[in-house]
Amino acid sequence: MLKKTAIDPLVFAFVIKKRNDLILAYYINNTLIYNGTVSQNMTETQWNNLARKLGDYAFPIASLANAWAIGAPIDLLKQAAFHGHICSGCISGYAMSKTLYMYYPPIVDFSTGSPIELTSYVTIGVPGGSDDDALVLALDTTPGKRSYMGYSTTNDTNLIGFIRWNSNTRTGTLIIMSYDLQELVNKYKQETGAKEVSELKFNAWLVKKVTMDPTSVITIVKELDNLTEEQYYYLTGREVNYAQVNETHGLDMDYINSLNLPTATRANNTLQGDNLSYEYLKKIGADAANLAKQIFMDEKGINLEKDDLNLAVLTSAGYVYLNGTPTDPCYDGIFEVLGARLSRKNLLPVHQPFYKPLWFTFVLKGYDGKTLNS
Repeated sequence: MLKKTAIDPLVFAFVIKKRNDLILAYYINNTLIYNGTVSQNMTETQWNNLARKLGDYAFPIASLANAWAIGAPIDLLKQAAFHGHICSGCISGYAMSKTLYMYYPPIVDFSTGSPIELTSYVTIGVPGGSDDDALVLALDTTPGKRSYMGYSTTNDTNLIGFIRWNSNTRTGTLIIMSYDLQELVNKYKQETGAKEVSELKFNAWLVKKVTMDPTSVITIVKELDNLTEEQYYYLTGREVNYAQVNETHGLDMDYINSLNLPTATRANNTLQGDNLSYEYLKKIGADAANLAKQIFMDEKGINLEKDDLNLAVLTSAGYVYLNGTPTDPCYDGIFEVLGARLSRKNLLPVHQPFYKPLWFTFVLKGYDGKTLNS
């Protein structure tokens, strides 16, 4: 789903793979506007025709269609749709989120039996790059949660800082990453032999690289440990207490370089697990729904019926990974048992970072319109 405003026209783009071609049927409301190729192998004449018919939607539709066709990960496609198109900045932001998780994952305490995260992330961006949008969706570090902060402190809009903050020890790890578009273009030309750069073909090459190895498309500039509370507030400008607000400095590289902090130690985390099948993940959703039905009957004597619009299902499915696999198929299992879905406003995916646990909550509104059972 492309992120658009409420007053934009309703558009539908249907894409099918046909041998080495991609065929697009593009509608505004119920009117067919374009039916033809949208492949990265389009000629200049074909592209001009597409651009004339689709206008500002030409590149967003073409970039997303071609990324889908080569098997881009579903969370990358979601980030690109949220951003408005797929591009080198969006892909690099995706790569940064995966690299951060590989080398500096959340610190978790298992001593209580249930895992408890001891750390949280703050993202410090330099506004103007597409990578920021990808990170907001991937890590759930949003301005409203005060976990994404953008400061124009450097001319390099491709620079991103991450702080993994431990609220118990009041210390943190500072990781700074960047991506170099020209360097990536040079690698593309070297590996493909291309003399000129078609953005659709370049993006396809970049998607394949980031899918195989996210670390291959970005650079880690700094990895520093033992960041103090004072240094943390200097960078983020967040309040030390309710009566005091610090001035914000963002990625002040002169200051960061002067700290003489020790180099942080990387973890050896992995993004890959057992690749779970669609059927397996769908069954998880169905099993969760059936378990909810059983609990409601056993504890409350309530029979949860299919298609009951007084029942809402909240879940992290669709945002989180399970064993390295996106969890979107859980939706279909929930729908099969309870009929809950997005269009009925009773399936409510809750935005979470991709590394969080998979969970489900079932809430039933009583006949009085006030009582809630979950």
